[in-house]
Amino acid sequence: MVLGVTLYGLYLCRKAHSKSIYETQKSVDEYMHFHYGNFESGSHGNWYKEHTIDDGFNFPVRCVILCAKHCSESDSTEPRRALDIGCAVGRSTFELSRHFDKVIGIDYSKAFISQCNAMKEKKQINYAIATEGDLSEKFSAQLDPELDLGRVSFRVGDACNLPKNLGKFHCVLAANLICRLYDPYLFLEQLPNLLVVNGILVLSAPYTWLSSFTPKARWLGGYLNEKKDPVRAIDTLKEVLSPHFALIKQTDMPMLIRETERKHQWTMCHITIWRRLPPET
Repeated sequence: MVLGVTLYGLYLCRKAHSKSIYETQKSVDEYMHFHYGNFESGSHGNWYKEHTIDDGFNFPVRCVILCAKHCSESDSTEPRRALDIGCAVGRSTFELSRHFDKVIGIDYSKAFISQCNAMKEKKQINYAIATEGDLSEKFSAQLDPELDLGRVSFRVGDACNLPKNLGKFHCVLAANLICRLYDPYLFLEQLPNLLVVNGILVLSAPYTWLSSFTPKARWLGGYLNEKKDPVRAIDTLKEVLSPHFALIKQTDMPMLIRETERKHQWTMCHITIWRRLPPET
């Protein structure tokens, strides 16, 4: 009898939770746009005019291509170094080793870094992705045998409080990181000390600010200021970084993440590329 009551209570709890999602004004507005938004007017965004679904594949590799394109070759005999902050399971870090002599990947997730190190050691790892409910499909990830894995290392770290002994880098990549930090301002403040003069900083972000990740007082954008003017993240990035960096390029780049066989997450990321300026004398 107790078990039956407990299970029924759990059922009611889950039912109430699932129902509450669709009782919010946010959901009402999203579904209004889903049902009635004018596709031709561009109210869904203009990405569909320039991109196809295929453009969302291999996002980590495309980020590295941007890094390599904008990092000028140096005559220096010192090793060219790259830092991948928020490296997740490491694809960009490994790909950066094609263009740099030493590459460090850092992520806050111990599980991600453990997977990175396992990938480096085994060079092939099997994993599973949901198809429907508890059903899944198995895949295998393999590293290119031509990669020099001796150039790559991984460590657990906090992007808002990076180790002081990391040294200087010719390239820093932070892909889809800043809107998942507890204090993106702290992260940005560290960047000038991480890059050599003329070094390249590549930031990618969809600017999906959520209080569950970042207190609203630390959002870079997505709110009204005291004058009731909208604040956008790109304007804050320019304000914070411009004393030390020159913004050399902005572009949009899509990514596609599979959740199930029939549901994928499509995101249009804003890419900003910055060059480290010489320190003021």
